[in-house]
Amino acid sequence: MHKAIARNVRDVGVLARYDSSLSLDHVKEALELARRFFEDELFSAHIEQAESWNRAFALKRKGITIEGVIDLVGRDFVVDYKADHEMWPQHHRFKVWAFAEASQKPAAHIIYLRHARLHTLDAGELALLGDETEALIEGIIKGDYQASPSYENCLHCSFANVCDRRHSVNVRFSDH
Repeated sequence: MHKAIARNVRDVGVLARYDSSLSLDHVKEALELARRFFEDELFSAHIEQAESWNRAFALKRKGITIEGVIDLVGRDFVVDYKADHEMWPQHHRFKVWAFAEASQKPAAHIIYLRHARLHTLDAGELALLGDETEALIEGIIKGDYQASPSYENCLHCSFANVCDRRHSVNVRFSDH
């Protein structure tokens, strides 16, 4: 999906060449999600105001470098588009904060293509995330990796099955 959007690929055969391990159904699904991005009016302003696609960045904080690729940088925003089955902006908050901070943009958007929904973090929310990020970085530097158990955090955490601090009410874990 990311390749189809970034390169404006509209053909199944062309997209399939980027990853031969994907089934044809997955390639078709990726193209459908990319089509939604380009055709849904909810996202048209983001496309019209795009300055760059797939922009690499490196953001330094207190001796730690955060690196990544920003899906879309607009005039006054950044975009992270998702194919997630479940919308959970909390899970992507640090990533979009880093996108906005590295690009010096006052807003960040998470676009959930399966749901045709847009989640926006404004300058105030990004500032609060900056404070939270600084605290996390301080913890990393000190070797302090305390868990933050909650239903949502534990539901999505890769370590929940082995964590003794996990939230235990109504959280199901798969065997995978």
